[in-house]
Amino acid sequence: MHDAIAPAEPALRAHAWTELSLPTTPAVAARLYRPDRVNAATPLVLFLHGGKFIDGSPDGGDRSARAIADAGAAVLAIAYPRPPAHAFPDGLNAAFEALL
Repeated sequence: MHDAIAPAEPALRAHAWTELSLPTTPAVAARLYRPDRVNAATPLVLFLHGGKFIDGSPDGGDRSARAIADAGAAVLAIAYPRPPAHAFPDGLNAAFEALL
């Protein structure tokens, strides 16, 4: 019997990212990941980390955000407001405002 060998995860490039504070209500922190080449046609992905608007942080989605940037898109990962300080739908509303 042979043990299954898990395939190695592909190495992700270390993308430049910038910490931001978005002027939403309430203000939220965000991280902007940029792909290697950026121009006017570069798509922007609004990345909402997992956690069902009650848990988690952009740190937990860092690998996914980097993978999206590897594919050529800029990624805006926001730290949406969460309970108990903020009730639903504050996080969802902040995500919508981030698009504006």
